[in-house]
Amino acid sequence: MEHISNASNMSRLDEPKSDFKLTWDRVLIAVTLYSIVLVTILGNVLVLVAVKVDKRLQTLFNYYLVNLAITDVAVAVTAMSFQATFIVFGRWPFGEILCAMWIFFDYGKKTMPLS
Repeated sequence: MEHISNASNMSRLDEPKSDFKLTWDRVLIAVTLYSIVLVTILGNVLVLVAVKVDKRLQTLFNYYLVNLAITDVAVAVTAMSFQATFIVFGRWPFGEILCAMWIFFDYGKKTMPLS
């Protein structure tokens, strides 16, 4: 079987982990990580709405901030949410194709605002 690796060790993709137990520490980690993802999405959407609604905020510098906000929302949806799931479960439950896409989004979208 083929291993797909990221920065940390991943389990085999098609081997189910039967030793997964829902413990309080995993619940606390999950609530914390998904709260961070949610705050990231909501905060950046608020930036986008504020710039759209208030004409005084539509300056050249704020368009740069809009670009960063769009990138942050994309990273939160396509990378952070999957990373949180991977951390909580301790394995990758989504299959090889989504794993490859996640790695692309994780590394690719973090450098988008720089180009």
